[in-house]
Amino acid sequence: MAQLDLIADSLKKAKRHARDGILRSAELSATDRTRLIRSGWLTRIVRGYYGLGTPGHEGESGVWYGHDFRSFAKLYLPDRFGREYCLSAKDSIEVHIGEPLLEQIVVNTRNQSAKVDLPFKSSILVIPGYLPDVVDEVDGLRVMSLAEALCRVPSSYFEANPLKATVALRSLRDPGSSIGKVLLGKSMPVVAGRIVAAYRAIGQAKIADDIRGAMMAAGHKLVESNPFTSPVPDFGRPRETSPQALRVRAMWATMREKVLKVFPADPGISKTIPDLLQSIKDVYRHDAYNSLSIEGFEVTEELIEKVRTGAWDPTGNERDSRTKDALAAKGYADAFKRVLESVPRALRGKQPGEVAESDLHGWYTALFGPSVRARIIGPADLAGYRNGPVYIRDANHVPPNAVHVPAMMEELFALLKEESSAAVRAVLGHFIFVHIHPFMDGNGRTARFLMNLMFVSGGWPWTIIRSAQPRRSLYFAALDKAHVTRTEIGDFARFLREEMDVDWGLAKNSIADTRAQARTNSQAPDA
Repeated sequence: MAQLDLIADSLKKAKRHARDGILRSAELSATDRTRLIRSGWLTRIVRGYYGLGTPGHEGESGVWYGHDFRSFAKLYLPDRFGREYCLSAKDSIEVHIGEPLLEQIVVNTRNQSAKVDLPFKSSILVIPGYLPDVVDEVDGLRVMSLAEALCRVPSSYFEANPLKATVALRSLRDPGSSIGKVLLGKSMPVVAGRIVAAYRAIGQAKIADDIRGAMMAAGHKLVESNPFTSPVPDFGRPRETSPQALRVRAMWATMREKVLKVFPADPGISKTIPDLLQSIKDVYRHDAYNSLSIEGFEVTEELIEKVRTGAWDPTGNERDSRTKDALAAKGYADAFKRVLESVPRALRGKQPGEVAESDLHGWYTALFGPSVRARIIGPADLAGYRNGPVYIRDANHVPPNAVHVPAMMEELFALLKEESSAAVRAVLGHFIFVHIHPFMDGNGRTARFLMNLMFVSGGWPWTIIRSAQPRRSLYFAALDKAHVTRTEIGDFARFLREEMDVDWGLAKNSIADTRAQARTNSQAPDA
């Protein structure tokens, strides 16, 4: 049997036994394991457990933190502890609100302390700790109820994670009852003073009063102690009550004023619509070159011109139909035209957020239409949002689970429609779109289209992000900082303002000048 046939046979066995990409070594023969390890399909996690993945992605932390860490924990923890375990209060909260597992999870058991070292400096810390009488199971992990976890985390959790804590507090459907039962059942008056003050700090005075009243009626004295060290912004009532929708609205409220410090007032429209559209068309080649090059495509001035003039022929020229870069350039040209059709609607009285909501998926399908026609990807891949995990290479941010994407995108569109500042819509629209990463590919390009539709709706110029170093690295670094902190958007806003000030009619870094530099940029998925 040929070597490829042998690998395929081993791979078929591995897939049959794998649970969400993780399998026990005992479930494969030594021969199959060796064959798959050597060909890159199987990676050792810890003794007795392997991850099944795609060759070439074995060294990517995003794959581990975005998917495999949680999948491994779901299999490993019951194997080792049965039902005699529960995640710590902190990790229970983060599982409830849909946060990825990062670096270390703490597991309460009846066993002695132990540490399990895992890939990418992550670990599982096992400690003898509190096990509640009633345990919730969320996505295959045993966790404390959200109410009990909020009562058991220390005050420092609120100080260090104000947005996560706020989202968790607001995610409870009936906090007066659920948290009240924990506080009264466990007789926790000191904790009650903290929880009551926390609800009061996030603008939920009635809930605070209800919990306080119940505790005092039971004979407890309460001293309210606000665990938040800085004011928490009121982010209103989201359409969706899911923790993930709350996260989107919380980030917007926290970051909005910081954007306005960089973009204090929209300039307003100063050109006729035909003149504005022409000014955008005039910078198309620069825009296409830089936006595609940021993503690692080898796009030349000649290729862009070939696409623009219609000389690119995917049906009559086999090389054109199979060239990744040509397909990307053609898709970008088609999507750019669709965005230009959206611009007049956003300027003629149609609310820009509504335009984005109705047109954005059309931009995305245009980006990948050539790949569908060339049969590189299937038509079904363009339907709706992603249905699996996606990773950002060389970034600390792990996009949310695919099941949360629809609610988060609905909340993003709601915020775009509510926001009065075009600059805020542009900066936060781009950032939160990439934070969600709703598609399997094309997220960075689509985010930049969204950003520019919002910018021009307020009279700001169409803004091109330069692909040459060091601008490309600064772009990714500013985005990653905002993703990780959930509050620090200032660097990204200032970066965009600097890019906005480049005069592309006189710019020295033309396509020809920057081509050599762009070739040195490492390939990366969308921003």
